[in-house]
Amino acid sequence: MAVSRRAASAAGSPPDTGALLRKLLAATLRKSPSFAEIPASARLALEREFQIRTYAPRDIIFFEGQVHDEVLLPLRGVVTLTYLDSRHRRVLFAVVGPGDVCCHSGTMPDALRTRLRMDAVRDCVIASLDYKRLVELLFGIPFGRFAAGTSFVFGPRDFCLARDLMARGKTLRERLLEVVADLCARFGVSEGRGAIIDLPLTHEDLADLVGASRPKVTHEVRLLEKEGVIARHGRRLVVKKVETLTS
Repeated sequence: MAVSRRAASAAGSPPDTGALLRKLLAATLRKSPSFAEIPASARLALEREFQIRTYAPRDIIFFEGQVHDEVLLPLRGVVTLTYLDSRHRRVLFAVVGPGDVCCHSGTMPDALRTRLRMDAVRDCVIASLDYKRLVELLFGIPFGRFAAGTSFVFGPRDFCLARDLMARGKTLRERLLEVVADLCARFGVSEGRGAIIDLPLTHEDLADLVGASRPKVTHEVRLLEKEGVIARHGRRLVVKKVETLTS
């Protein structure tokens, strides 16, 4: 199903060097699983070279077919990665939040690279760095030498994407439960009724995340509420049956 998006520049705002955003970058690198264990000297070198851009809600960060050879690190806000399946329907692949890493590089196989698209769900702050430069900083060797011994380097998300690209699109309920499970795992806070997702989410936000219309998402959410799977606490979702999300 196609997702209607506001037209936006893929470049986002000009790079920002503000002190507060630089502090946010430093804190995110320290907490990110991808960078937390690297030597402090390498992390400081990365801090100096990452560029920081801001995006408005519903901005398209990159389109299918565009490759910037960049590593993208969200510092604030939530973005989605989607792809076109074999029937040219837009399918959600992943929700990417602060500290998650997305490698959008020419080292990816064409079948993946030309289908991916990234969109901002809310106001977002994203740090980016040239992929080759990141490799050189982390490994201390020229990129050519690194690439000669490696056909390609992928993270867990990319392996999942390679598998899912060949699969049929999932139903709206499957996509919605998958998104809620992902958000619950990363932003869920245990409380008496279950796990509350500590993010203010409207039905329109959920529609953006799953690539469907708001009325259809509202209908599905109400069905899940009747079944006792989820509930609302103000603008926050409460997951009452966590096991249902992954069954």
